[in-house]
Amino acid sequence: MKRNILFAAAFAVILSMTGCSKPAVPVGVLLDQAAGKASEGDWTTAGRLAGEALKQDKQNADALMLKALACSNLDARHEAVEYAIQAARIKPQLFLAHYIQGMLLSKNGKPDLALKALKEARRLRPDDINTLILLAENSMAVKRYQEAAGYFKMLATQEKSYRSSTYLWNGLGVCYSSRDPKLALRFFQMGARFAPNDPITVLNLAVLHDRYLRQPDNSNAVRSYERLLQLTEGKAEYDSIRRQAASRLNALKGL
Repeated sequence: MKRNILFAAAFAVILSMTGCSKPAVPVGVLLDQAAGKASEGDWTTAGRLAGEALKQDKQNADALMLKALACSNLDARHEAVEYAIQAARIKPQLFLAHYIQGMLLSKNGKPDLALKALKEARRLRPDDINTLILLAENSMAVKRYQEAAGYFKMLATQEKSYRSSTYLWNGLGVCYSSRDPKLALRFFQMGARFAPNDPITVLNLAVLHDRYLRQPDNSNAVRSYERLLQLTEGKAEYDSIRRQAASRLNALKGL
């Protein structure tokens, strides 16, 4: 008799526990909540909610992308790439999955892999400016300067505001420095025309004159290095560049 009472009591506890358990929040609701938290910049909560959605549906591309974005913003880049890759496998036509892969692989110092993902992103959304920028930068990173120059030219065509940007003219100048230094000089000069006190443009001019447009007296290189040192004086973010520029300037002057 006691045994039956014990069994009945145990069964009552199980029923009680089952009745108190919370029903699973629908995946759609979790994703809406995660997106809301992401828009507020609360990536920790957004990532947690996306993870809860993935527990219910491991193949949900939207949940994978939210998780990838959360990991990216929480500086877990390797995990972010994996989530983005999974999302792209599930939805090959999902632009954001390929773009995020390319962006994160670029940050992780893997330009070759980044280019593969970014080219697919561009195929899906050819008018996206950020994709073009990353394609240009990663092409330069692997020294595919002709390809990079092509992307910079597309950037100038698709977004006219870049035509007055030192970013565009410096990029084109770097692409042509070794194969057509005189053309590169014109590009850098265009950059200087729009922002005459931009240290990066002045640095590029110094290097171009020093390495590729060599003069017997090195006067142009010397003037550019001296101007660079003037423009960056007291600016801690340029300390490393200043040291290298000062060392090269002394060498050119025979000091």
